[in-house]
Amino acid sequence: MVTLAILMLLAVSGLVLDVGLAYYYKRSGQVAADAAAQAGAQRAFEMVPAVVANFPALLNDNPEVLQRARTYAQLNGFSQGGGGRQTLEIHAGPASFCNTLTDLVGLQTLYCVEVIVRTRVPSLFILASGAGSD
Repeated sequence: MVTLAILMLLAVSGLVLDVGLAYYYKRSGQVAADAAAQAGAQRAFEMVPAVVANFPALLNDNPEVLQRARTYAQLNGFSQGGGGRQTLEIHAGPASFCNTLTDLVGLQTLYCVEVIVRTRVPSLFILASGAGSD
């Protein structure tokens, strides 16, 4: 009976560790994506003179905007070619590029920066149990 209880305790502990680790990776990826998108948008804003009508003049995937976003993603632990465990996609463009984004009421989208971060999360409990093996 005690052996069974210990096994159940270990199983629940492993599951709690896996869920906590997944939450940590999700949260750190979200922070990196948010920081990168904000940095890229700030760079786009710095490149355009005070006249907002000039935003459409910035090219899709402007190299300076992408580099600033990439730098901030790297500062938060995510890089392109992250060894197969993670992927980083960055896209930027004028309002016509932002067709998947919804505008807030009364605001007009002139330029957008989209950052997508994906991470494969290692699972300690599933790998130890053998359930994750092919």
